[in-house]
Amino acid sequence: MAEYEIKDGVCIIPEGTTEIKQYTLAGFLDMTGVTIPKSVKKIGGYAFYQCQGLVELDIPDSVTQIGECVCCECTALECINVGGNNTVYKSVDGVLYDKKMTSIICLPKHNKTTFIIAHRLSTVARADKIIVVKDGNVVEMGTHRELLSRNGYYLELYRSQFEV
Repeated sequence: MAEYEIKDGVCIIPEGTTEIKQYTLAGFLDMTGVTIPKSVKKIGGYAFYQCQGLVELDIPDSVTQIGECVCCECTALECINVGGNNTVYKSVDGVLYDKKMTSIICLPKHNKTTFIIAHRLSTVARADKIIVVKDGNVVEMGTHRELLSRNGYYLELYRSQFEV
């Protein structure tokens, strides 16, 4: 595993590192930034989990794989930037998307309320609150788990998208 240096709140990942492994920097509460070299190709799931001081994250063009919940519970995170020549990811208004913008990879939520209108449930499954609309009327509201447990319209939509 690579040795990471934290200098003035910024984690410096050594040049030549190709992967930031799962949970590697999780819980670094005072880390405000991270310098990711162009040699990094993969960022593992939960890599920055609970880095509550992390304000901004710059992802280089070289990164082609990012695990789930890479920035979960990064409560100060305001913005994620992606290199303009990245072939897999892009950033719009600080939100990390796949290149085709069909899926949100990470949504910074510092002082923001964001409304996402989606047809694919995988896009909203990790949202704090999901509002289900049918024929122009709100029919259900809750988290993904709450809505699945209610055996309502959301579960019907879920089954139609995910069951074989």
